Amino acid sequence: MFKEKNILYIVHSYHSFQKDSIEALAKEFKNVYVIVRYKPIAEISKYLPIKSLSIHTREHAIQEEGKPENVHLYTAPLWYLPINFFYKFLGDYHFKVVDRIIKREKIKFDLIHAHFTWTSGYVGMRLKEKYNVPFVLNIHSSRTLEEELKFKNKRAISIWKSADAIIRVNKENIEELKQYNKETYYIPNGFNQNLFFPTSKMEARKSLNLDLDKEILLSVGHLVEVKGHIYLVHAVNELIKKKGLTNLSLYIVGEGEYRKSLEKKIKDFGLEEYIYLVGKKFHQDLPAWFNACDIFVLPSLSESFGIVQLEALACGKPVVATLNSGSKQLITSDRLGLLCRVGDPLDLSKKLHLALSKRWSDAEIIKYSQRYTWSNIVKEFLSIYRKILEK
Repeated sequence: MFKEKNILYIVHSYHSFQKDSIEALAKEFKNVYVIVRYKPIAEISKYLPIKSLSIHTREHAIQEEGKPENVHLYTAPLWYLPINFFYKFLGDYHFKVVDRIIKREKIKFDLIHAHFTWTSGYVGMRLKEKYNVPFVLNIHSSRTLEEELKFKNKRAISIWKSADAIIRVNKENIEELKQYNKETYYIPNGFNQNLFFPTSKMEARKSLNLDLDKEILLSVGHLVEVKGHIYLVHAVNELIKKKGLTNLSLYIVGEGEYRKSLEKKIKDFGLEEYIYLVGKKFHQDLPAWFNACDIFVLPSLSESFGIVQLEALACGKPVVATLNSGSKQLITSDRLGLLCRVGDPLDLSKKLHLALSKRWSDAEIIKYSQRYTWSNIVKEFLSIYRKILEK
């Protein structure tokens, strides 16, 4: 029923899980229109040393490599300063920019799918009202959602009520969300099986110019406080200084506002030869990093799903993560990885030590990951789309 239908996606970026899920669904539709929110102000990071903005440049926010022919990509440039005053007006501004693009390009669509409540979800709600087209909302961030539910955020609640269906990537909060919209469904994120699969660890290390003999820990994520990298630095200090694991290296892939704090802590501990902040990497560059490591680490204080864990598992790597809702959902057995207490560097150090000494079955880990390929996950999206369109 979808082959003659057009779908419109409103997204905050076009890479990783938003890009991969859209491209996996594209073959089911006649036309797929994607309007990506973009911060032109981020381009100043090319000329000024503002690394926290570099992750929002166009080349990082929008990655067109491998895009199917029926996916039509448009950029919605939003000029604003990243301060609270401007966020109050950002939804209406975002809607006006998107609506101008729809009119200019004469875009016709039968279904709207927005990722994240604010601001894409708000845009989806306004488009539904104006064009009388059904609207699906994908909710990702756990921390933001928990705050919205706790304080009964009226703006968020109005968006949730407007949606014809809500998709939540985490099993938690489903019942709370159903208080505002009965059509709430759990569908996890997936991974791109054409990008993330096991290759030779030694070849991956050679391609990245990494030491062939070291035990390597890897963490991937924005350098922001909620990702918990500071606790990982403390844990690695414990492993090296107290446990004597001097044949150890930690590579942290990512960029963000917390970089200077991490650099200072690494320097204070004298770990410059053990911990490396390698900066932001494109999504297509990540498989080499996953395959090069021995253990993948995600020390987040909060995580809705943690797709990087899944990408690591797909490459046959065990995961050490914190006991947050997203990681508990994914790391369901000590044959896949180990979980530690949130914000506890000593427990994280203990679990890392155990993981480094344990024999893991990469075949078992890879087999488990296959249930989360996008080719499997998108079937659940299509089921919801069908239900809505049949109404």
